[in-house]
Amino acid sequence: MSTSDWQIGLTPAESDDALEREWSALQATTDAPVFLRWLWMGSWLEHAGPHTLIARMRREGRLLGLACLGVRGKELFLNQSGVQALDQIWIEYNSVLTVDAEKTSILIALVQHVLSLPRFGQIHLSMLEDQVADGLLQA
Repeated sequence: MSTSDWQIGLTPAESDDALEREWSALQATTDAPVFLRWLWMGSWLEHAGPHTLIARMRREGRLLGLACLGVRGKELFLNQSGVQALDQIWIEYNSVLTVDAEKTSILIALVQHVLSLPRFGQIHLSMLEDQVADGLLQA
């Protein structure tokens, strides 16, 4: 499948019951590390500030990926705020919340999508797993 098969939506982040249900349902289908689970991400969203987006990645109408994107000017930060003082609590094994089989392709699709938008010019992908980072470099 190509990256054009993905439908990606960006909406302002709100840590609410609906997002928690959506995140928890997807997380139940993965073996995501603690840093991508709702316990961590929900708490993080409460402190991330108003300049945060939720990325929802769908294929054939099915939600297969979720991520938080901090926005600072034209820069995006995967699961980080972009504010150094807030980002001192490091996320490890950073990625999009998704099933293992989709980790690399969904992240490639997200990067291509956000960089195609005139509003953004850069995305920061800190602390990625080695295999995901290698897959991005080969794309």
